[in-house]
Amino acid sequence: MAFTIEDALIQAEEYHLQLIAGKAGRANSISWALIVEDLTIISQLWGKELAITTGLGFQNETKLLQLAKALNENDAVGLVINIGKYINSIPKSLIDFCDQNNFPLLTINAQVHMLDIVKEFSMRSMLNERDDAQIAEAFKLAFTTPSQIDEARSFLRDDFDTHGHFLIISIDIENSEHFDMIQKRRILSQIQICFEKIECGYSIFWFDGHVILLLNNYFESIDDLMFNTLERIKIRMKDVKMHIGISSNSRGLSQINHTYNRSISAMMMARTFNQEIQTFDNMDIYRFLFTNNDHLLLKEYFNQTLKPVIDYDEKHHSNLLETLEAYLIYDGNQQQIAKKMYMHRNTINYRLNKVKEIIGNDLETFDDMLKYRIGFYIRDMLDSLEENK
Repeated sequence: MAFTIEDALIQAEEYHLQLIAGKAGRANSISWALIVEDLTIISQLWGKELAITTGLGFQNETKLLQLAKALNENDAVGLVINIGKYINSIPKSLIDFCDQNNFPLLTINAQVHMLDIVKEFSMRSMLNERDDAQIAEAFKLAFTTPSQIDEARSFLRDDFDTHGHFLIISIDIENSEHFDMIQKRRILSQIQICFEKIECGYSIFWFDGHVILLLNNYFESIDDLMFNTLERIKIRMKDVKMHIGISSNSRGLSQINHTYNRSISAMMMARTFNQEIQTFDNMDIYRFLFTNNDHLLLKEYFNQTLKPVIDYDEKHHSNLLETLEAYLIYDGNQQQIAKKMYMHRNTINYRLNKVKEIIGNDLETFDDMLKYRIGFYIRDMLDSLEENK
C-alpha cells in the first residue's frame, strides 16, 4: 500500500517529525521527497511529492505562505520545514492555510540531515509503488482470468480481505487513448489525491484504457463519497472530462470479474448518455443492455420492433413512432396521451390503430408493451453510442 504522511510519522521516528497543521491530510500518499528552496521547480511537479525546505529562500511569512500555496496548487502532499537554521517559528497564517486546505505541514529540527530524509522517504515510496503495481497486476488477473483467482487471492490476502466486499469504480477520461505514460501517471496521481480520504483498503491503477479504483469493505455512502470527490476532481482537474461508473457491492474475490464488468457497464452508460456518474444498481433495464456486448443482436431486436414504424413515418411523413412511445409511457391512457401530444383523442385513437396494424400487435398485454418499450431503450442506447463515436 502507498507510503503516506502517517507512515512517515510512525516509521521515521528518528527524524522527530511533528505534524502541526493539515492533520486531515495525513493519509496523503508520498510519491517522492525533494528539497525545495525556491518556487521555480514547483510548476514541474508530477503530483504527490513531499517538499522539504530549510527555509533559505522563504525567510518571512509572505514567502512561506506563497510556498505552501504553490505546493498545494501543484498537487504536492505536504511540506516539511527545518526549524532552527533560517526559520525559528511557524507563522499562524501558514498554519491556518494548511488546516483550511487539509495540507500537511510538518517540522524537523536543524540537526536532522535533510538528504537522509529525502533518500529514505523516496526509497520507501518506490518500494511501496512497486508493491502497489504488483497488487494491481493481481487484480487485473482476477478480472480477466477467473480460473486463476486462487493465485490472485494468495498474493492479495495480506493486504485485502479477499472474502469481504468489493466495489469497483471505473473512470473513463476523455482522449486518454492519446496520453503517454507521463500523462497517465500524472492523471492517476491527481485522482488518487482526491480519493485518499477513503478509510478502507483500496487499489487504483490504469487498466484497459480506464482508471480503476477498487474498494475493499467500504460500507459508507458511495453517493456522498462520489459527490465530494467529484467536486475535488473538478477543482484539481478543470480541463479533464470524465465519466464514472460504479459497480454493485459484491462479496468475495471470486466475484470480482463480475464486479469489474458491472462497473464498466455503468461507465459505458454514463459515457453514452453524457452523464458524470452512473451506478449499476440504478441502471434499471439498461443493466441488461449494457452488459450485452453483442450490439448486432440489439440492433436486430430494434429492427424487429420499431423499424417498421420508422419506415412508415419516413415514407408518409407521419409521426406514429412518437404516438407509440407515448402510448407505452402512459400505459395506454389515451386521455394522458392526447394531453401530452396536444391532440384530440379521436386522432390519437386513429394513430394507435394504424401503429397496431403496422406492427401486427394489439398491444393489449404487459408482455406486448414491454417488447416495444425495450425497443425504445435500445434505440436511445444505439443513438447515443452513434453520436459519441
